[in-house]
Amino acid sequence: MFAADFRDRVVHHFIYREIIDFWDKRFIYDSYSCRNNKGTHFGIKRMSKFLRAVSSNYQAEAWIMKLDLKSYFINIDRNIIWQKCHWGVQKQFRGDHQKYWRQTLLYLLRIVIFADPTLEVEIRGDRLLWHKLPRNKSLFYARGNCGFPIGNLTSQLFSNIYLHGLDCLIKHKLGIKYYGRYVDDFVLMHQSKKRLLQVKKQIEIFLASALHLQLHQQKIYIQPSKYGVAFVGGIIKPYRILPGKRLVKKYLLARRKKYFLHQIKSWNSYLGHLSNYDSWRLVNRVL
Repeated sequence: MFAADFRDRVVHHFIYREIIDFWDKRFIYDSYSCRNNKGTHFGIKRMSKFLRAVSSNYQAEAWIMKLDLKSYFINIDRNIIWQKCHWGVQKQFRGDHQKYWRQTLLYLLRIVIFADPTLEVEIRGDRLLWHKLPRNKSLFYARGNCGFPIGNLTSQLFSNIYLHGLDCLIKHKLGIKYYGRYVDDFVLMHQSKKRLLQVKKQIEIFLASALHLQLHQQKIYIQPSKYGVAFVGGIIKPYRILPGKRLVKKYLLARRKKYFLHQIKSWNSYLGHLSNYDSWRLVNRVL
């Protein structure tokens, strides 16, 4: 995780504010990350709706395919995102009367996109832990002109712009109606397993040729819809949405430590979060 200086974050918010409307209108409806009125809970509810629809109210056979990208933020090609952002600004700010605004945004975008966050960085925390970090998860070992720091607002926006072509391919060209994505996690649902496998091959070809990305081969899940799917912290199953294992573990761990007796705000936060799931038994267990 790279935390930008405060003055840099001011610029990030300025860039985001100026170009988000242009891109948000072009993003598909089922791209959930870093967008107004979207997010994890919205994505989970959409997946639950898709699960019901694709299986004809849980009565017909259907299949779910969940895919993940290998070291996504580390492998984003800066030249490709620059081309996409450059096209967007030229399209958004036309004419001589917007020339100064257009030049200013392109100037700032070029600096932000091609900035190397590993230079003049102040490393905090236990340095011994850095040796345990896999190289494919560290920007210090990223390929030339690749990688964005996770956590920057612009990085979240760039990640959506980068995969916009993939969203359009799956949703419009390949005709997968029940599809949603949160950053680099995406789920496809269809009545035919064979069709999903065909789509997977086309996705791999597109990722390699157009975006220089790969699917994470250890995180490919294809299973019948009756078993549900884990997505962005929730477990979507027929008739119910359950909290993910990580959330349950944290909740029960805090209970054992009697943490909530002293932190009422944290207690209310957990209860508010769990209200988005079918978690009555879990909440009642702690109460």
